[in-house]
Amino acid sequence: QFLETTLTIKSGTVYKPDTPGKYAVDVQTRDSGSIKEYFSYQIDITAHDQGTQGLAKISPVEKDIAVETAYEISFITSVAMPSGVAIVNRDNAADDAEESIIVVEFPVKGDSNSTTRFENDLGTQVANGGQIPCAIIAGLVPPSGQTLKCIIKHGTGSNPVTTVTISNYEALNLGVQVSFYLGGIKNPASVSQNTIKVSARTIKEQLYTEVSYLSKAIDYVASTSVDSNQTVTYT
Repeated sequence: QFLETTLTIKSGTVYKPDTPGKYAVDVQTRDSGSIKEYFSYQIDITAHDQGTQGLAKISPVEKDIAVETAYEISFITSVAMPSGVAIVNRDNAADDAEESIIVVEFPVKGDSNSTTRFENDLGTQVANGGQIPCAIIAGLVPPSGQTLKCIIKHGTGSNPVTTVTISNYEALNLGVQVSFYLGGIKNPASVSQNTIKVSARTIKEQLYTEVSYLSKAIDYVASTSVDSNQTVTYT
């Protein structure tokens, strides 16, 4: 599904929409009002990728293989994000009702016996659809008396990813530093390199727009220098 937008044309230049997402562009040729030819194609409008900026990072506390650790995720919002509190009944919600989520993707072994990827549950022992440990560092503010939700969805198949969806936070303005920990994650069992991705999605009805913030390859090493004194408290 795609979004609808009005393109702005000035001096022969087409300006992109203000909101990132997937857009369908329809083209028609007409003769005296009759459509002679019609086609449609998709364009992807993306926001600035902050993966190379110093304030954006994906960083495990420990990179040693087979070690349980926490992952620090950090980025700056390049678009304003609506509340991350789920809309319970969309049928009764306003037409312009929106919500947002943050999604972290980990490559997992799926149906294979690979030791170079993460376990399907990321080694958390948390069931599919369950809550994994997480903690706010900066930027995210849950509703009063509530906590951040970090829900795991196990990957399956031949080339799967397991996702952790972060939600239940107040709306975020443009330019906010967002930082949080995901915990209880066990690094791959063998020396390897894995790419972890972070994105944010704004959901409206059945459509969503996505901003890709980070895609980072992390090297996992065999070492005896694990610092057992590094701890993270999850609330």
